[in-house]
Amino acid sequence: MAISQAKKTRCPLEGDATYYNLTDGSEKLLATKTAYSYDQTFEFAKGLKGLIAFEPLLVTVIEAAA
Repeated sequence: MAISQAKKTRCPLEGDATYYNLTDGSEKLLATKTAYSYDQTFEFAKGLKGLIAFEPLLVTVIEAAA
């Protein structure tokens, strides 16, 4: 599995967001707008910069013990 950039938007509160699609590694699209992140944030939302959020209806997160 791999991700590919889908689009960019600007939120008036958080800043510039990038959305990502999920592919099978050979560019076959599995799901659109699976995740997003804020690359450039406004001061109010600086804690979001660099984090990746996943759409809960499209992704199941499984945490494994280290």
